[in-house]
Amino acid sequence: MISKAVDTIHSWNVLCESGVSIAMSNDPDIQYIQQSSSQLKQTTTKLNNAKTLLRSKLAAFHIGC
Repeated sequence: MISKAVDTIHSWNVLCESGVSIAMSNDPDIQYIQQSSSQLKQTTTKLNNAKTLLRSKLAAFHIGC
């Protein structure tokens, strides 16, 4: 499955680099990729925010010791 996804991404990259414009917004696979990408970006943002908050708390705890 991962190999197929990598092949798909590579194929899209080749098409985009060639200047080919493709409208497949109704394709379920494309919709899934877009949704998954959006969810991964949101999760990354949440994790980065949590990491920053944790570092701040640890720094405050260390200073208080």
